[in-house]
Amino acid sequence: MRSRLTVFFACVFLNLLFSYISLCQTWWEKSGQKYDYDLSGKRILIVLGGDFDYHETFVIKKHWEDWGAKVDVAGTAQELTGHLWKRTEKGWDRSETREVKTDLILPEIDLARYHALFLPGGNSPKNLLRTDSALVTRLIRQADKQGLVLGAICHGPLVLAVAGVLKGRAATGHTEIIDVLTNAGAAYAKRVYVVDRNIVTTNWPYFETTAVKMAQQMLHPEFLQFTTFIDSDNPAIRARAEELTAGCTTEAERAKKTFEYVRDSYNEVPCATHVASEVMRCGGNSCRRRSILLAALCRAVGIPARLHLQKVTIKDWRRSDGMIVDVTFAHGITGININGKWHLYEPVGNRDKWISWTQDERRGAEMPVRFYADRDCLFPSNNKIIIEILPDHFADRSDAMIKLIEKIDGDVRY
Repeated sequence: MRSRLTVFFACVFLNLLFSYISLCQTWWEKSGQKYDYDLSGKRILIVLGGDFDYHETFVIKKHWEDWGAKVDVAGTAQELTGHLWKRTEKGWDRSETREVKTDLILPEIDLARYHALFLPGGNSPKNLLRTDSALVTRLIRQADKQGLVLGAICHGPLVLAVAGVLKGRAATGHTEIIDVLTNAGAAYAKRVYVVDRNIVTTNWPYFETTAVKMAQQMLHPEFLQFTTFIDSDNPAIRARAEELTAGCTTEAERAKKTFEYVRDSYNEVPCATHVASEVMRCGGNSCRRRSILLAALCRAVGIPARLHLQKVTIKDWRRSDGMIVDVTFAHGITGININGKWHLYEPVGNRDKWISWTQDERRGAEMPVRFYADRDCLFPSNNKIIIEILPDHFADRSDAMIKLIEKIDGDVRY
C-alpha cells in the first residue's frame, strides 16, 4: 500500500513540475540558430499605436539590434502601453502591461533616414488607424514608393491593406483580417511568412522568422525577387516549392528539400528555354538550367539565391568520334544564403552526371553530392576534372553572364 502511495504522489509531483516548467518556457519561436547577418549601417523604424503587442515589438527589435541595426520606435504618443501574453493554467492571459517611451512621434518621421518600416500587431494597427489614419497610410504609401522594406506581423498587415499597398500582392496575417486583406486586393496565403517584393508579412508567434525575413530583404533584395528567367512568382514554381518544404521549420531544411529535388530530378530530356518554370516542366538537361531552377525554388520560399559559374576542364575526354581531347566549359551552380552565409550548391550532383563526366563507372560511388547547410556542396576536382570557382555572381541570366559563358566555352556547347 505504501509503495502505491509513493508512486501516486511521485506522479502528482512530476505532473505539477512539468506543468510549471511548461508555463515558464518561452512560448514564442526560438530556434537557437546562430545567424550571421550584418545590419550595421541599416536603420529600421517601428510604428506603434496604443495597446501594442509587447513581445512582437521588442523580441523582434532585439534580433535586429543584435545584428547591428539602429532601431527607432515611433508612436502616436511619447508614451504608449503594450500588453504581454503569458500562458497560465486557465489559458492565455494578457493582463500584464508595460509602458514604453517612444523615440519620436509620427509627425516627426523622416522616411529618408530608414531602410525598413515595421508594424507589430495587437491592437496597435487598429489604434493607429483610429488615431492617425491619414498620416499613417500616407507614410506607408510613401515608404513603399521609396522602396523601403515593409514588414507587418499578425494584425499588422491591416495597416498595409488600408494604405492600399497590398493590391496584387501575396500576404498573410491573422485570420481575423483575411477579409480586409482580400478586399484590398491581396492574395491571402495561410503561411508563417510571405515575401512579395519589398513587403514581408508574417504570423504570430514567429518573431525570429520575421526578423530574419526582413533582414534578408534589406541585405539581399535582388536575390529574392522574381526575374525574367528566375520566375519564382510562377504559380507552378510556388506550388512545387511549398509542396517540397511543407513541414520544414528551418531555412536549412527548406534549402535541403529544394536542393535534393533539383539534384534528383535531373534527366537528359532537352529543354529549349532557360526559364525556371519551363525547365521544371520539361526536365532541363543542363547545369545552367538546373541552377536557375534551384534559385527559383529557393526564392519562392523566401531564401536568397543567385547564379554562379565554374570553369571546368575535363582532361582526356573521349568524344563520340573516338578522339581524345581536353574540354573546357562554363558550369552552372547556385549560391544559397542560409542563416546569413552564402554557400555554393551543385544542381546536377547526381551519380549519372558524375559518371558521364569522368567516363568511369567506378567513380559513381562518390555521388550524389550531399547537402550541408554550412559549407559548399560541389563536384570535387581531381587529376582528370579541374574545377575553378569564378568570383562573379548574378541575380539573373543576364547579358554579362551569357558573355562570360561564351568566353569560357569557346566552341563547346554544354
